[in-house]
Amino acid sequence: MAPEVIAAVAPEALVELGSGSARKTSVLIGAAMGHRLGFYVPLDISETKLQQTARRIAADFPGISVYAMVGDFAAHLDRVPRYGRQLVVFLGSTIGNFDGAERRAFLDHVRGLLQPGDAFLLGVDLVKDEAELVAAYDDAEGVTADFNRNVLRVLNRQLAADFDLSTTSPDSIERSPGSKCTFARAGDNMCDCLALD
Repeated sequence: MAPEVIAAVAPEALVELGSGSARKTSVLIGAAMGHRLGFYVPLDISETKLQQTARRIAADFPGISVYAMVGDFAAHLDRVPRYGRQLVVFLGSTIGNFDGAERRAFLDHVRGLLQPGDAFLLGVDLVKDEAELVAAYDDAEGVTADFNRNVLRVLNRQLAADFDLSTTSPDSIERSPGSKCTFARAGDNMCDCLALD
Protein backbone atom coordinates (compact mmCIF):
# COMPACT_ATOMS: atom_id res chain seq x y z
CA MET A 1 0.00 0.00 0.00
CA ALA A 2 2.87 2.44 0.73
CA PRO A 3 4.04 2.58 -2.91
CA GLU A 4 0.48 3.34 -4.04
CA VAL A 5 0.13 6.16 -1.50
CA ILE A 6 3.46 7.68 -2.53
CA ALA A 7 2.61 7.38 -6.24
CA ALA A 8 -0.79 9.01 -5.74
CA VAL A 9 0.45 11.93 -3.62
CA ALA A 10 4.06 12.41 -4.81
CA PRO A 11 4.97 14.29 -1.62
CA GLU A 12 8.02 16.49 -1.22
CA ALA A 13 7.54 16.44 2.56
CA LEU A 14 6.10 13.88 4.93
CA VAL A 15 4.68 15.42 8.13
CA GLU A 16 3.93 12.95 10.92
CA LEU A 17 1.74 13.98 13.85
CA GLY A 18 2.54 12.03 17.01
CA SER A 19 5.48 10.30 15.39
CA GLY A 20 6.66 8.10 18.26
CA SER A 21 9.14 5.59 16.83
CA ALA A 22 7.95 6.17 13.22
CA ARG A 23 7.94 2.43 12.49
CA LYS A 24 4.92 2.65 10.21
CA THR A 25 6.16 5.86 8.62
CA SER A 26 9.51 4.28 7.78
CA VAL A 27 7.64 2.07 5.31
CA LEU A 28 6.25 5.17 3.58
CA ILE A 29 9.66 6.87 3.54
CA GLY A 30 11.24 3.73 2.11
CA ALA A 31 8.63 3.64 -0.65
CA ALA A 32 9.35 7.33 -1.40
CA MET A 33 13.11 6.91 -1.82
CA GLY A 34 14.02 7.79 -5.38
CA HIS A 35 10.88 9.92 -5.73
CA ARG A 36 10.38 13.58 -4.80
CA LEU A 37 10.41 13.18 -1.00
CA GLY A 38 13.12 15.36 0.53
CA PHE A 39 11.83 16.18 4.03
CA TYR A 40 10.46 14.31 7.02
CA VAL A 41 8.84 16.47 9.72
CA PRO A 42 7.98 14.43 12.84
CA LEU A 43 5.99 16.17 15.59
CA ASP A 44 5.87 14.51 19.00
CA ILE A 45 5.46 15.55 22.63
CA SER A 46 8.35 13.38 23.85
CA GLU A 47 11.65 15.10 23.10
CA THR A 48 13.68 11.99 23.96
CA LYS A 49 11.68 9.72 21.63
CA LEU A 50 11.69 12.41 18.94
CA GLN A 51 15.49 12.71 19.04
CA GLN A 52 15.88 8.94 18.79
CA THR A 53 13.45 8.75 15.89
CA ALA A 54 14.99 11.69 14.02
CA ARG A 55 18.50 10.22 14.34
CA ARG A 56 17.33 6.80 13.15
CA ILE A 57 15.42 8.18 10.15
CA ALA A 58 18.38 10.39 9.16
CA ALA A 59 20.72 7.39 9.38
CA ASP A 60 18.37 4.95 7.61
CA PHE A 61 17.43 7.38 4.84
CA PRO A 62 20.43 9.64 4.15
CA GLY A 63 18.69 11.47 1.28
CA ILE A 64 15.97 12.81 3.61
CA SER A 65 16.31 16.03 5.62
CA VAL A 66 14.69 15.64 9.06
CA TYR A 67 13.14 18.64 10.82
CA ALA A 68 11.95 17.30 14.20
CA MET A 69 9.47 19.33 16.25
CA VAL A 70 8.74 18.91 19.95
CA GLY A 71 5.10 19.83 20.47
CA ASP A 72 1.52 18.79 20.92
CA PHE A 73 -0.35 18.02 17.72
CA ALA A 74 -3.49 19.42 19.37
CA ALA A 75 -1.85 22.82 19.92
CA HIS A 76 1.15 23.36 17.65
CA LEU A 77 0.09 22.48 14.11
CA ASP A 78 0.34 26.12 13.10
CA ARG A 79 4.11 25.89 13.61
CA VAL A 80 4.69 23.02 11.18
CA PRO A 81 7.02 24.25 8.42
CA ARG A 82 6.11 23.77 4.80
CA TYR A 83 8.53 22.14 2.34
CA GLY A 84 6.39 21.85 -0.77
CA ARG A 85 3.66 19.32 -1.49
CA GLN A 86 3.08 17.33 1.67
CA LEU A 87 1.62 14.12 2.94
CA VAL A 88 0.43 14.61 6.52
CA VAL A 89 0.09 11.33 8.42
CA PHE A 90 -1.55 10.49 11.74
CA LEU A 91 -1.11 6.73 11.98
CA GLY A 92 -1.37 5.64 15.60
CA SER A 93 -5.18 5.31 15.85
CA THR A 94 -5.02 8.07 18.48
CA ILE A 95 -8.02 9.78 16.91
CA GLY A 96 -10.16 7.08 18.54
CA ASN A 97 -9.26 8.59 21.92
CA PHE A 98 -10.85 11.93 21.02
CA ASP A 99 -14.47 12.79 21.67
CA GLY A 100 -16.53 14.27 18.83
CA ALA A 101 -15.63 17.92 19.52
CA GLU A 102 -11.92 17.12 19.90
CA ARG A 103 -11.97 15.13 16.66
CA ARG A 104 -13.62 17.99 14.76
CA ALA A 105 -11.17 20.55 16.16
CA PHE A 106 -8.18 18.34 15.37
CA LEU A 107 -9.33 17.65 11.81
CA ASP A 108 -10.02 21.37 11.29
CA HIS A 109 -6.42 22.10 12.38
CA VAL A 110 -5.10 19.42 10.03
CA ARG A 111 -7.16 20.92 7.21
CA GLY A 112 -5.30 24.18 7.89
CA LEU A 113 -2.02 22.41 7.05
CA LEU A 114 -3.24 21.22 3.68
CA GLN A 115 -3.03 23.03 0.37
CA PRO A 116 -4.22 21.83 -3.05
CA GLY A 117 -2.27 18.68 -3.99
CA ASP A 118 -1.51 17.75 -0.34
CA ALA A 119 -2.97 14.66 1.29
CA PHE A 120 -3.85 13.43 4.78
CA LEU A 121 -3.42 9.75 5.71
CA LEU A 122 -5.29 8.75 8.86
CA GLY A 123 -4.70 5.52 10.77
CA VAL A 124 -7.73 4.04 12.49
CA ASP A 125 -8.21 0.83 14.39
CA LEU A 126 -10.99 -1.67 14.86
CA VAL A 127 -12.59 -2.48 18.19
CA LYS A 128 -10.13 -4.76 19.98
CA ASP A 129 -10.67 -7.75 22.18
CA GLU A 130 -10.33 -6.83 25.86
CA ALA A 131 -7.45 -9.29 26.41
CA GLU A 132 -5.51 -7.67 23.56
CA LEU A 133 -6.05 -4.21 25.08
CA VAL A 134 -4.95 -5.33 28.52
CA ALA A 135 -1.79 -6.76 26.98
CA ALA A 136 -1.15 -3.50 25.10
CA TYR A 137 -1.76 -1.15 28.03
CA ASP A 138 -0.25 -3.31 30.75
CA ASP A 139 2.73 -4.59 28.80
CA ALA A 140 5.35 -6.71 30.55
CA GLU A 141 8.15 -4.38 29.43
CA GLY A 142 6.49 -1.42 31.15
CA VAL A 143 6.54 0.77 28.01
CA THR A 144 3.04 2.15 28.61
CA ALA A 145 3.69 2.77 32.29
CA ASP A 146 6.91 4.60 31.36
CA PHE A 147 5.01 6.69 28.81
CA ASN A 148 2.32 7.57 31.38
CA ARG A 149 4.93 8.51 33.96
CA ASN A 150 6.67 10.69 31.37
CA VAL A 151 3.41 12.54 30.67
CA LEU A 152 3.02 13.17 34.38
CA ARG A 153 6.67 14.21 34.66
CA VAL A 154 6.08 16.81 31.91
CA LEU A 155 2.95 18.05 33.71
CA ASN A 156 4.88 18.28 36.99
CA ARG A 157 7.68 20.23 35.34
CA GLN A 158 5.76 22.48 32.98
CA LEU A 159 2.52 23.06 34.87
CA ALA A 160 3.79 22.78 38.46
CA ALA A 161 1.58 19.73 39.01
CA ASP A 162 2.30 17.38 41.90
CA PHE A 163 1.76 13.86 40.58
CA ASP A 164 3.26 11.01 42.58
CA LEU A 165 5.12 9.13 39.85
CA SER A 166 5.62 6.06 42.02
CA THR A 167 1.89 5.23 42.18
CA THR A 168 0.76 5.52 38.55
CA SER A 169 0.43 2.39 36.48
CA PRO A 170 -2.27 1.00 34.20
CA ASP A 171 -4.77 -0.96 36.23
CA SER A 172 -7.88 -1.55 34.15
CA ILE A 173 -9.49 -1.47 30.77
CA GLU A 174 -13.04 -0.17 30.47
CA ARG A 175 -15.54 -0.29 27.65
CA SER A 176 -18.40 2.18 27.86
CA PRO A 177 -21.78 0.41 27.69
CA GLY A 178 -23.10 0.47 24.13
CA SER A 179 -19.94 2.17 22.86
CA LYS A 180 -17.34 1.06 20.37
CA CYS A 181 -14.79 3.16 22.25
CA THR A 182 -12.44 1.31 24.52
CA PHE A 183 -9.95 3.06 26.72
CA ALA A 184 -7.40 2.35 29.38
CA ARG A 185 -7.69 3.93 32.79
CA ALA A 186 -4.51 4.51 34.75
CA GLY A 187 -4.11 4.47 38.52
CA ASP A 188 -6.47 6.52 40.70
CA ASN A 189 -3.88 9.23 41.32
CA MET A 190 -3.59 9.95 37.62
CA CYS A 191 -7.29 9.69 36.84
CA ASP A 192 -8.41 11.96 39.65
CA CYS A 193 -6.00 14.66 38.61
CA LEU A 194 -6.40 14.34 34.85
CA ALA A 195 -10.20 14.36 34.96
CA LEU A 196 -10.22 18.14 35.36
CA ASP A 197 -12.44 20.07 32.93
